[in-house]
Amino acid sequence: AVRKNVMGEIKKGVQYIAHNRLIAFILLFMIAAVLLAMPFQMLMPVFAKDILQIGVEGQGTLMSLSGVGAIAASLVLASIKSRRRGLTLLISNIIMGLGLIVFAFSVSLPLSMIMMVMVGIGRIGGNTVGNALLQTHTDPEYLGRVMSIMMLNFGLSGLGTFFASILAETISAPVAIGGLATALVVLSFGAIFFVPMIRKLE
Repeated sequence: AVRKNVMGEIKKGVQYIAHNRLIAFILLFMIAAVLLAMPFQMLMPVFAKDILQIGVEGQGTLMSLSGVGAIAASLVLASIKSRRRGLTLLISNIIMGLGLIVFAFSVSLPLSMIMMVMVGIGRIGGNTVGNALLQTHTDPEYLGRVMSIMMLNFGLSGLGTFFASILAETISAPVAIGGLATALVVLSFGAIFFVPMIRKLE
């Protein structure tokens, strides 16, 4: 039997990430995508009802189109060779961010529908490639702990929604979603130019 201290092992996992800049950067950009982009899902009723005026059925259509984009991105990623995956992660975040910026201020249903496809492409592209990068570049001894921390992303989406909702109440929903998406785009573009470690990652 192997007896280990659970809290001690968790601490080692956190220390591993803190001292491994590559893994820390990958996690950073995956978490940024969740915090800055995913709040749009919870605020979608505002856009469907008050801005686009398409009701519940229209909201369902928009979310379905996001799923269509996600499926398309999954098929493409599964059929191509794994090259420049770090750059793909950053570009996926940019695609999702730009799609959300345009969607946030759009009053045209056809344009909003196209943007939802882009959001789906960017979301699944970043998530899939980020997962692959973590599993490829993490030492096997720490893989389980690193992936567990990555899974915390889903819980962090609620935190992002909390702040986005405050912005939506005090300013407006379009500014809230568009502003957060702009931050994601700027962060990702900055990484392309100033963090070659990620840009050149295979």
